[in-house]
Amino acid sequence: MTCLGDQIAISERFATSANIERDVEKVEPLDGYVVTGRALEVVNRVAHQAVTGRGGAWSVTGPYGSGKSSLALIIDAILGPNGAVRDRAIALMSESSAPVSSLIRKLHGIHRTEDAGFNRGLITANREPITHTVARALHSAVCRRYGSLPTARKFRSSPALRSALQDLASNDPRHTGPSPTALLEVAVCLASSQPLVLLIDEFGKNLEAAGDSAASDPFLLQQLAEAGQQEEAPIFTITLQHLSFEDYFSTADSTKHREWAKVQGRFEDIPYVDSPAQTRSLIRTVLQVDDPKLRSSVSRWAKTQAPFLRQLSIGDLDAPAIAGSYPLHPLAVAVLPELCARYGQNERTLFSFLTGSDPRSVASKINTMKSPARGAPPTVGLADLYDYFVDGGLVENASPSRGGRWTEITTRLRDAHGLSPPQTNLAKCIAVLNLVSTTGSLRASRNVIAQLSSDALELCAELESLGIITYREFADEYRIWQGTDLDIRLLMDAALNAVQQQPLVDVVRSVDVIHPGFRAGSKDWSKYGI
Repeated sequence: MTCLGDQIAISERFATSANIERDVEKVEPLDGYVVTGRALEVVNRVAHQAVTGRGGAWSVTGPYGSGKSSLALIIDAILGPNGAVRDRAIALMSESSAPVSSLIRKLHGIHRTEDAGFNRGLITANREPITHTVARALHSAVCRRYGSLPTARKFRSSPALRSALQDLASNDPRHTGPSPTALLEVAVCLASSQPLVLLIDEFGKNLEAAGDSAASDPFLLQQLAEAGQQEEAPIFTITLQHLSFEDYFSTADSTKHREWAKVQGRFEDIPYVDSPAQTRSLIRTVLQVDDPKLRSSVSRWAKTQAPFLRQLSIGDLDAPAIAGSYPLHPLAVAVLPELCARYGQNERTLFSFLTGSDPRSVASKINTMKSPARGAPPTVGLADLYDYFVDGGLVENASPSRGGRWTEITTRLRDAHGLSPPQTNLAKCIAVLNLVSTTGSLRASRNVIAQLSSDALELCAELESLGIITYREFADEYRIWQGTDLDIRLLMDAALNAVQQQPLVDVVRSVDVIHPGFRAGSKDWSKYGI
């Protein structure tokens, strides 16, 4: 039999975290980049604002591993000087949206930046005051334009920037860091020659530092956003972080919270999260069946799987989508986005699972799988997802509320001795479905389990008799048995939430009756039964 790995091509994608200082102004990091719907939306908003001749301010908010750093590289390349890097970035946009790529060319014409491009300050924030990060970003933009820090004859705000950098490097406690006024002067001076874009990755670190400091001043951001609206000096400020500005100050005092709410109001917040359907579409950009005979076999097999996926209300997984996701089993494709979002790092985990060198990854597994001459093609299924996420240690970093369920399941399966390989694989499939299901049809129901193999329901009966799983009649769902059908943690959280909504006097009254003659200032409480 032929090795499946010889018949399937796997394209490289952004499986590892992008480093903007390392990868900026290089074509290679852009190779294999997939322009997702959310990336297209961000670029489209910036481009639409740019063609008006004015600047703008945006905060891009998304979870770990969602590709925000890669987005920063793409925006930097699109707005950069004419050359191979910008050509590659615009070509990627053209593949996804011809109107957006036309808009990019139009904005360069409006600002006369066809050759030189925008002034660009691309920086990764540290846990430091915002003025420090902005100073480093402006220094980066000036050096990229002039090669080094120029004289005042070439750049009139060079003395102000030089002074700001000296304050930044000073250990003198009398120096409080770069002056916001000086930094604003440098930014406006840069933007007066060519539009300025400031891209600050990991901006949440700045916000965390501001939350820890009573002396933090948020108004430099507000000043940049307001000054950037001038047509003669357009400034585009883009921050990328995991939470919105206000969320970083949810526990701060009301004054600080209000201050940052005002700053957030100057920025257009853009959520950077893909839907499960969009994430599943990324899978199809990675996998390609090269062998014509296998492609024909996969196409026939996919048509037999599509009706069942329609029953589960997963409308984006039609026959072509199932075939395009091969060698993944359609149920694995269905749950993978949720699994990566809950227990991994979103797209970073997705691409690592598909293209990584780990022995449990798809790229490695297909080199150990044989392609039969006839019959249904072999697939990478739910049990393989379990092995990658559990044995690979990904779930160890999950939040306590989610990691606790993983621990219960893995402990139960680890302690189950004497299971046959088919029993073990089915238990792993049920475990994965348990972990991603909340409500709806995508759960370990009898109908779903029956799709895994011809003897799956018989194996379920065997696992039930061994006490490994239980069937919950009311929910039509098999569960890895943990001794009770009650979710104690969920009930406790619900009870705590209910108590927190009640006035304190009602909570006390529900525990015991307060004597009508009781007074808080009374010294003799014994007569009240206290």
